Amino acid sequence: MIRLFKHIDKYFGAIFCLIFALLLFYMHFDKFQLQSNSDLTIIRGELDSYSFLDDVGWRGGGKRYTFKLRNYINDFQISANHLELFSKIGFQGKVNSGHQLEIGILNDQIGLLNSPNERILAISIKDSEKEYLNSTKVILKEQGPAELIMGIGFVIAGFLAFVVKYKNLT
Repeated sequence: MIRLFKHIDKYFGAIFCLIFALLLFYMHFDKFQLQSNSDLTIIRGELDSYSFLDDVGWRGGGKRYTFKLRNYINDFQISANHLELFSKIGFQGKVNSGHQLEIGILNDQIGLLNSPNERILAISIKDSEKEYLNSTKVILKEQGPAELIMGIGFVIAGFLAFVVKYKNLT
């Protein structure tokens, strides 16, 4: 057992990189499959309230953007991955309580509507005049291979860390 811990200690960098790579691969293959607008359901409702919190979380660098519609008890949330695609300033400047909105949500989340304590991801947000979160841009971003590329990078880094450490030990 002690011998195993010595190897783990020697190759910690390589083991860490490989575990992180596996996590990234899991994230890539487990994320919701959003291929086109046909994977979305449009719901309509009047805005009740919204909360755009910046600098939240463990180290104060996170953001949490949520809103409520009057005819649903759920909170709707804009994914952290999509915040740069959201027109926060336009939304805050034009949309008030009672404003009619169209929200695109994943077909998989229809069953969660009006379920307490369930957050629904907003994939698109628009009113009669302006689009604040564009579903086409969200879909393109979700189809990207970012996690896959980073996972491959960590596999390579783990392999290089192993080779360097192995050569230094022999």
